[in-house]
Amino acid sequence: MAATPEGALKAVVESLLQPLVPGLIAYRKMAKPAVARPYVTIFSLNLSPDELEDGGPGTCVDTCQVDLWEDWKNLETGAITENYLLLPALQRGLHGARPPLVAGRTGYRIFLVSSIPVPEPEEENLVHNALTVEIWREF
Repeated sequence: MAATPEGALKAVVESLLQPLVPGLIAYRKMAKPAVARPYVTIFSLNLSPDELEDGGPGTCVDTCQVDLWEDWKNLETGAITENYLLLPALQRGLHGARPPLVAGRTGYRIFLVSSIPVPEPEEENLVHNALTVEIWREF
């Protein structure tokens, strides 16, 4: 059971990507300094509770951002190191996945809202993709 939406996504993301990159870590909010890429960061953007209809447990949508960070190439050899399998695995794997419990509440589904490449002009060897996802769950 995850205590936060970020924790629930961390579990799902690591289960999707660790078979492709053993040891890949998804961090809540920020990665630790000097962590080798690839890695993922996850942070919550918004919580939107639905209206209560019958006074029972309500539902809500947690909107989160999932960022995939990779090196584009090996700076010593010039060989491309970007793993072209990671982003599609993340996109397909998250969309429609069932999240674990969040703070003891039932998770219904994760939906991929958008996925965009983010230019990082300060660092030319960085590949950054930002995914916006929604976790539909019990409130």
